[in-house]
Amino acid sequence: MKQNNTRNLQEIKTTKPGHDINNNNEHFQDQIRKENSLLKQNLRILENENEEMKEIIEELMKNKEISTYENGKYNDTVREVYAVLLSANVGVKNVEYIVCTVLNKLAGVKVGRLPKKTFSEVMLIEAKALAQIQSVDAILTSNDLCTIHTDGTKRKGREYGVCK
Repeated sequence: MKQNNTRNLQEIKTTKPGHDINNNNEHFQDQIRKENSLLKQNLRILENENEEMKEIIEELMKNKEISTYENGKYNDTVREVYAVLLSANVGVKNVEYIVCTVLNKLAGVKVGRLPKKTFSEVMLIEAKALAQIQSVDAILTSNDLCTIHTDGTKRKGREYGVCK
């Protein structure tokens, strides 16, 4: 026990007062300086990115025209909008007018090139062909008896929807 006490006294006498505290403070200050410099670098990087994004947004706001035609075909977005409008029973003659009007009036955007009436007609023909293929597939894979009916629609004396 006496040896422990004497050792403690010797350690107290050999160490300078506040020496450990100063070493710890210097170590913490170095860490804080390093962290501060890293944060300043990150701040500069983020400020540069922010400026670049602001420039991009300004360019987009100036460009009030939407490109709809790329690489010899219409965008998938344009095709999707036309398909949605046609499935909502919008007439093929009116689809282009509706898209153009909505974009001009609501978004204030000019549209470069939109598909015409023929494009809408072809989309309807494609949709009809796909529906017919789907119904044939359902009939062929069904275990029950199937009947195709007509609603009485006639055009030039020909009934539609009749299976003869």
